[in-house]
Amino acid sequence: MSRDLASRRPSEPTTATTTLTTTATTAATTAENTGARVSSPGRPLEVTDLGESAGWSLVAVMILLTGLKVWAGQLELPGALGLSLLLIVVAMLALIVIWSRPNLARVVPVVLLMAAIAGFVAMVVLLVLGNPTYGTDEIAFDQYAAAMAMHGVDPYLHSMAPSLALYDVPDIFRTFLLNGHVVSSLSYPAGSFIAYIPSLLLGMHMQAAVATDSLAWVLAMVLAWRLLPAAISWLAPLLLLSQVLIGYSAGGVTDTLYLPFLVVGLWRWDRYGDVTESSWARWVGPVAVGLACAIKQTPWFVVPFLVVATCYEASRRGQRWGVVGGRYAGIVLGVFALVNAPFIVSAPGAWLRDVVIPLTSPTEPGGQGFVGLTLFARLGGQLYFYTWAGAAALLGALGAFIGWYRHLKRAWVFLVAFVFFWPTRSFGSYLIMLLPAALVAATSVRASGNGELPLARVARWASVGVVAVGVACGVAATSLAPALDLRVLGEVSTGQLQSIDFLHVAVANSSGSEVTPHYAVTPTGQISSFWRVVSGPRVLAPHSSSRVVLEAPNAQSMPSIVGGFIVDAFTASPAQMATTSEVRLNQTGAVLSPEDVNAPQPVGRRIDMRVQLVDRVGDAVHRAGVRVDLGQVVYQQSGLQYGEASIKGEAEGQTPVGALTDSSGVADFEVVGVQAQSVPTFFQAWVVRGGRPPQSYSNTVSVQFVATRQHRGR
Repeated sequence: MSRDLASRRPSEPTTATTTLTTTATTAATTAENTGARVSSPGRPLEVTDLGESAGWSLVAVMILLTGLKVWAGQLELPGALGLSLLLIVVAMLALIVIWSRPNLARVVPVVLLMAAIAGFVAMVVLLVLGNPTYGTDEIAFDQYAAAMAMHGVDPYLHSMAPSLALYDVPDIFRTFLLNGHVVSSLSYPAGSFIAYIPSLLLGMHMQAAVATDSLAWVLAMVLAWRLLPAAISWLAPLLLLSQVLIGYSAGGVTDTLYLPFLVVGLWRWDRYGDVTESSWARWVGPVAVGLACAIKQTPWFVVPFLVVATCYEASRRGQRWGVVGGRYAGIVLGVFALVNAPFIVSAPGAWLRDVVIPLTSPTEPGGQGFVGLTLFARLGGQLYFYTWAGAAALLGALGAFIGWYRHLKRAWVFLVAFVFFWPTRSFGSYLIMLLPAALVAATSVRASGNGELPLARVARWASVGVVAVGVACGVAATSLAPALDLRVLGEVSTGQLQSIDFLHVAVANSSGSEVTPHYAVTPTGQISSFWRVVSGPRVLAPHSSSRVVLEAPNAQSMPSIVGGFIVDAFTASPAQMATTSEVRLNQTGAVLSPEDVNAPQPVGRRIDMRVQLVDRVGDAVHRAGVRVDLGQVVYQQSGLQYGEASIKGEAEGQTPVGALTDSSGVADFEVVGVQAQSVPTFFQAWVVRGGRPPQSYSNTVSVQFVATRQHRGR
């Protein structure tokens, strides 16, 4: 038919042509009005179709990968095998349907969303089973506060310190102040713990908060999927299965609690007060944002932007912008106050003190933001400049929003997230938890039009000036050296535990005032608990230097000899941080062979063991004269005991025994079993460094020594 119609001249229209054109136009108009697309299996994919198909294909691939991960946990989680197979089958079938039957694609998003939720839940459960401790102090504080509130006790009047032991929060995951003390007060608005009360009423204890946080994250992603345009709604399940965000849910990051409210609050936020709007967006925005603000401080930073924008949108509609904007701000404040009212009335001073702790307390720096230049690159160290840079970033962002509203109307929430990159505490959760709400906001508002906000030009110049101040603060933060200077002189290790428990440090004070440093170690990005000064001065006089010996406060704070670590020193007034160069002890490795001795070995039989030095990528290191020790130990169920083998002809049970490497970087050992033992003997080698911690611990090799007759009987 198409060839016949195409062969006719334009001057010869037919009824069929007119009918076909009218039908196509009507279908196209309907599709445009409803957001649907008319598709058929045989037609080429349009660009929008291709993007949506590719997006949901990516979700299917993520579900497939999640199924593979769930499969690995089948011994820990009952039903994991069946769920794994189901996720894999669903993902593969979805890929087939997406690319072969576009007319069936409406079912695919719902099925894939449900599969993503199932995969997310399974992954969270597996992470919890692998490590059931609470990974942050904030989640422990909030659940403990919820339990207190259930019994009529005001948590703002009591210390949260007992929760740290109650919920097994590792010492290194607690929040420390620059003066060496631990934050032990509830540091969040009341919604942060009220949200956990339903789980506690259901009888949950450990993991009640994790379950609540995970449920909130799922709810937020379902809302985002529903509120995002169909063409990009696949972003929601994709975020749901992000490994970083799954880790946040299971690890104790409570930002997920406010996210469902913020997603709703930022959906069509420019419709608030619009009498022509028929959806909930006409009134729900400030209610939802107020609830989000009542849970954590992060949503507080979006409120000024929303109030300014609401005023402008009302002005464009010819409404009394002051009334509309004031009502918006009033509802946000009213909802926030309503949630917190019982505790404000009970103890207003204690409530206010605790709620602003994250904004006012001199806590230790950390996170993945700009402060990393001081934490790891030894640039600067005057921490208060980071605080000023963060404040300048916020004011500059608000000024830019007012000055360039037409350009930033869809992007301003991303701009707010960027603000959290600059202060001293700029954790990844601050940077990415606003993203789902930002996507909903960016895709649900109307076009900005060509108008400008009042004082837009002034705001532009002001934002440029504030940003310039922020840049100057950032330069100062990364260029002005602290008063302290540190250098590691030596280390003491725990031996085969392969960690450092004592440090010898040279410290100098270049300022004209005495300072009291507090020391910590950064092994992998997470600052440890503060170390104890067991030798040397705790207070440094002006323009003085000294040597101190530091002892690790606990095993969790001991850095591994594998990899590197940095020693830090903090002072609270002024807020400063000094760091050492990276200390990297283990630059080489050692491989003990044979790697496996699978058959029992009779007493008296010689076993040739050799240790090969290797570099960090596994290539052989040809270095002669390196001292290598080989040790032996028996791991009994009741504890450790010495092995009874002879190494290099030494006395029975002698351990360790040393040898020097040859020109190939190989040290040879002859091992002979002297006595039969009921359990295997484990051998491990390491490099000796003469007074410094051993390094390059090898793999372990187990050998079962048996009597000759017993061996023959087998």
